[in-house]
Amino acid sequence: MAHGGERVQLVTLYTRVLLELIENPRISQEVLARRLDVTMRTAQRHLTELEAEDYISVDRTKKPFEYSINWGKAWPYVPWMRVILLRPELRETLQTLSDGALRTLQFASSAGEDPGAALRAAYPSTSEGAGVA
Repeated sequence: MAHGGERVQLVTLYTRVLLELIENPRISQEVLARRLDVTMRTAQRHLTELEAEDYISVDRTKKPFEYSINWGKAWPYVPWMRVILLRPELRETLQTLSDGALRTLQFASSAGEDPGAALRAAYPSTSEGAGVA
């Protein structure tokens, strides 16, 4: 079932599991399955695979289990993106940076300027340190 009636989901079920764990590290598998609109077996399989791939660790001494996210784990196929972008304590700062970058891109595009050059000018230390071309 598509979330919000939309057929295309750009966020994978694995990412949705991580997002739920960020919000509640002690979520039960039953509640997780209900929130994701999947079977409990599907939720368990995704948790097991995320743990096997070192995206999460599980403290099984607590009931419900407590999940910890490996914030430094790189995502396959997008090595420049890290799970750290999802950290709750960074959301406001990252949203502010993202909003500023979007305004810079929109202004550059409307003025007929090179968007990449505008971003490099707006964020010189970031672009130099990250190797952005």
